[in-house]
Amino acid sequence: MLALMENGVAFNSHYLDLLNFDQHQPDYLAINPQGTIPAMLHGERVLTESTAIMEYVDEEFPGPRLMPEDPRDRWRVRWWMKLMDQWLGPSFSMIGWKVFVGPAVSSRDPGELEAAIERIPLPERRVAWRKAIYGQFSEEELRESQRRVALGIAMLEQELAKRPWLASNQYSLADINGFNLAYALPLSQPALSNDRADTQHIALAARHLRASRHQGMLGHGSDQHGEARHDPRAAAHRRGARHMSMTLYHGEPNGPSLAVLATLFAKEVRAELVRIDLGSGQRHGLPCAQEPRVAMSVEGEGPVLVVEAKR
Repeated sequence: MLALMENGVAFNSHYLDLLNFDQHQPDYLAINPQGTIPAMLHGERVLTESTAIMEYVDEEFPGPRLMPEDPRDRWRVRWWMKLMDQWLGPSFSMIGWKVFVGPAVSSRDPGELEAAIERIPLPERRVAWRKAIYGQFSEEELRESQRRVALGIAMLEQELAKRPWLASNQYSLADINGFNLAYALPLSQPALSNDRADTQHIALAARHLRASRHQGMLGHGSDQHGEARHDPRAAAHRRGARHMSMTLYHGEPNGPSLAVLATLFAKEVRAELVRIDLGSGQRHGLPCAQEPRVAMSVEGEGPVLVVEAKR
């Protein structure tokens, strides 16, 4: 979606609840028999695999080019995308399965879960779902994934010290791919996505995550690339945020929590993260919930963002 938005392409978005196995229902399998997401329909064309879709969007539609003109820079973009897809991506996925997916579905009816797993078309995805639901990822597998992610962040740091964006001096598909891959880092591995003064070794990667998301959501022109990418609205929000204290209360990390966190991250607004047990109603018992001077945003059983003026 970031590639489409960056190019100003109008599109219809259809949300699939992956934890409800929507991607393995007959309606979606009729579009993509492999049951993987995303899939994009353009006329009669059915396009799958996110990296390939991004290149298609960049070449098919008018708008700012997301592949550099320089052949070496294009090579660098593709090198990073291949590394992310084949080497880093599986490690991010394993950690996500372990931290987010497994706990979110493991309490459901075992018979329904097994039936849902059996409907998954790809054998390797059935294995991954079983490992996530039943906690079968070995310590060795998880350690290797954590090692790869830490090494990948170090590699990002090394490259981002050389230029404003990951693969060239302009915002590119490599930056979109990097954000898509690592947007959940602040919740899954906060030590690798913190840019405080005492953790400067990961500051560049943290700023790059913010900038990539910010560019994709708000950027829409050739003058919006590289170091010149500064939106006055975001700057005004940041100035106001310096006088506010924010706390984000969240349960198991999910779409709403990640959306709020990504927005705060993109706006460079600092917030304290506090994890609570939503199932027990702990959210409704928070002291702040009874204080009228506190501004809160509450949606169903989703996250609670508490905003207070600094004293």
